[in-house]
Amino acid sequence: MKKIILFLSLILLVSSVNLLAANADFKVLAVKGDLFLQKRDGKGWDKIKAGSDLFEKDKIKIGKGAYLGLSFSKGGTKELKNEGEYNISDLVHEMASRKGNLTKRFTDYVTTEITNIDDLTKKGSKTGATGAVERGLGDSTTLLSVIKSDFPNKTSLIDPAVKISWDPVPNVANYQVTITDKKGADVLKMTMAEPQIAFNVEDMKLQNNQYYTITIKPATGTTVSPKIGSFSLLPKDKTLLIGKQLKNLKSELGQDESSALGNIIIGKFYEENNLNIEAYSSYKKAVEIVPEVPEYKSIYDTFTQKVEIAK
Repeated sequence: MKKIILFLSLILLVSSVNLLAANADFKVLAVKGDLFLQKRDGKGWDKIKAGSDLFEKDKIKIGKGAYLGLSFSKGGTKELKNEGEYNISDLVHEMASRKGNLTKRFTDYVTTEITNIDDLTKKGSKTGATGAVERGLGDSTTLLSVIKSDFPNKTSLIDPAVKISWDPVPNVANYQVTITDKKGADVLKMTMAEPQIAFNVEDMKLQNNQYYTITIKPATGTTVSPKIGSFSLLPKDKTLLIGKQLKNLKSELGQDESSALGNIIIGKFYEENNLNIEAYSSYKKAVEIVPEVPEYKSIYDTFTQKVEIAK
């Protein structure tokens, strides 16, 4: 009988903890600088970390030059940059009318990714593992073994106008850019003197829902490997649907659309729809706005490595 009572008590305890976590009003997505949290009991201040839960009766303290990125439980985001103390109850009241399923969905994605990256970072620090050396566009000190470009390895296109640039290869005067269909037939073949190209896929009369391969390589023999990517054209109905969802997402974000956190959320929307050119642009903007925030930099780095974009 005692074992049964103990077992039921444990179930109730776990349920209470889960319910408490589920009722958090804000989730901390990104942090920079001196940030502290005073729980509802009013006993002392603890350092705020990414992934922390904030409740209505809590209080937070923002230090000079600090940054705090939050997601609201009912949808919407909030950035805090100004030094001072804030009651979470005031933030809840301010966000009361900010409800949005799309915002919540993509902030949940971002929260999960930040948590996963943080876990991998901790494992790496314990094992002594380090990240890959960063090399990007315009890094003339890098000995190229493969052409580095700002075009992803795979993407869907929602904008028919495409611009691609890549690192210049030493002692190479011209580059050959080729686009082929799934059968390997050329649909475009150009020689470029400059390390960039612009074209419009509508002018090429390409088919929807079919992947095309683009290859960029030196026009003459060299040991440098080509840049190879692929793209597909979205059909009109899919383009319209994505456009409608994006409009709704930006409406839910409101003024936060142009913020660092807003760009992270929009970037995640693009990424989930395989619009990797637009995702890259949004993530890059976020890092440019607040370059010192490690969570946003980690999302940007992880994404560019995944889609093989030179930063």
